[in-house]
Amino acid sequence: MTTLQMKDLPATLALQTAAGNAVLLLGLPGIGKTQIVQRWLAQQTAQFIVIDGSQTPAELVQGIPYVSSQTDELHRELMAQMNQLKQALQEPETIVGLNVEELSSFSQDDQRTIMNMVLAGEMPDGTRIDRNRLYVVATENPSAFMNDESDASVHDIEMALLTRMAVYEVVPDVTSWLTYAATAGIHPAVQFALRDNPALFNDEAHRTVPRTLTFLSKMFYAADQLQQPVLLQDVEALVGPENAAQFQYVYEHLNQLISLLDVVADQEAYDKFVTLSDAEKSVVWLTGLTKITAEYDDKMRQLAELLPSDTLIASFQTDTIWAKDETLRTARFLAGAWEALQTLA
Repeated sequence: MTTLQMKDLPATLALQTAAGNAVLLLGLPGIGKTQIVQRWLAQQTAQFIVIDGSQTPAELVQGIPYVSSQTDELHRELMAQMNQLKQALQEPETIVGLNVEELSSFSQDDQRTIMNMVLAGEMPDGTRIDRNRLYVVATENPSAFMNDESDASVHDIEMALLTRMAVYEVVPDVTSWLTYAATAGIHPAVQFALRDNPALFNDEAHRTVPRTLTFLSKMFYAADQLQQPVLLQDVEALVGPENAAQFQYVYEHLNQLISLLDVVADQEAYDKFVTLSDAEKSVVWLTGLTKITAEYDDKMRQLAELLPSDTLIASFQTDTIWAKDETLRTARFLAGAWEALQTLA
């Protein structure tokens, strides 16, 4: 089985879909496959359709998936979904995405119904579609993960389908996820905890996977808004007792860090920034970029020399002046990370 790290997933999707190939991603639940795939489809297509096998009752031939676009989500039956896909592709030069979630949760008959239509480029009514304008990405959990205690319905995928897709086993890694987290608005406390202690990401109990970390981020933001403390039991409910104390501690002490605007405007704050750990510097940097203007270009270049390369990579993926201003982008040379950053140019 070909393995694929999260950091390589967007590039792989771009290559295979440009070639007209469908992609099947295998990976354990909650590692972030869906997050990254749907985020990529939202960026690369005019509209993407999601068909979720985990939402399909076993006794029904037609599931209850939904259509997702930039503005709405509508519940549809399966054939209606296919009709929506066909109509979207009738628009000249329009790129449409199809994300088939939990492919193995469909019966083999349903797998054939879905995949044969999109792989062969022919709708149930005989209408031909342009497969070059349809980006197809399917995901599933490995059947070995589904034991007798699981209530998931799992069916083998026929070899005829497997041989018509590019198949990868997705391997989660903390560096890739942190790059994603910095651009997806994950709470700074969650980012800091993982940068400070990457081993948290490798929790054998599978409680600190991207899915639960996203839930934890939302809870921290809710606590910020409500201005109420986060209890240890609230964190444990999401990431388990083994890791909860570390995340809670980081959340409670995060505000003691200085702001990036202070660092570039005040020498005393800059001197304090120099003494911070890489994880602390990364949090200060990434959470403060939106407040930085071009007048601080020289100081920002100076600070860039002190940052880990993955933090700089995340900088150029944010919607800030740091990512847009060409004079600022020259700071790529300063951190010894040119090889990693040149692909973002």
